Amino acid sequence: MLNRLAETLMKCTVAERALQQAKATLYVLELSLSEFERLVARHSLILADSR
Repeated sequence: MLNRLAETLMKCTVAERALQQAKATLYVLELSLSEFERLVARHSLILADSR
């Protein structure tokens, strides 16, 4: 049982690292956009998330 717990914790850690990397990549991509493009992209993400 302890092994399963450790395995689950490791998977969560890997997933969290992947999420942090994705957020960092998104941040860098956002820096390359103009302010208007950033607003449009965020609005699109909000709409997609609400579906």
